[in-house]
Amino acid sequence: MAWGQLPSITPADKGKIIGASTPVPPSKVFDADLGCPLCWQEAKSKEFWSAVLEATNADYVVDLGAGSGITARACLGLGVPWVGLCWNLVHAHWLDNVVDRWALEEIVRKESPLHEQDLAKLVTTHFSDVLQQIQDRDKMAGEDSSEDDD
Repeated sequence: MAWGQLPSITPADKGKIIGASTPVPPSKVFDADLGCPLCWQEAKSKEFWSAVLEATNADYVVDLGAGSGITARACLGLGVPWVGLCWNLVHAHWLDNVVDRWALEEIVRKESPLHEQDLAKLVTTHFSDVLQQIQDRDKMAGEDSSEDDD
């Protein structure tokens, strides 16, 4: 998985979550000007977690290592309830914001369990910039994330 699929966080906020200053990668490796992944070791994609959840017929997910929330993103797409253990309150607030953005994406996707036509129109109207950012990031990361507009 490309690191670009993971949500970005500023090095200062990452330090607040981890409890220590974090090194910034060399620009030849990763351009961290707009942020960097919370957990560089996260290597499984949304598609991987979706396949695992479908293969195991998961009814509920308890994520003891919520990290960047990629498992939550897979759960949103499948309509599987998810709860994740965060490191601290700063991590919980950051992850809440990340998952909220992904929920907007799912609301406008017609195949999603979160889709409802009237709500999707409102989300598309009021959060078009956020949806475009998610779509652009996924395209840069090589993920095929198509949004359906009504």
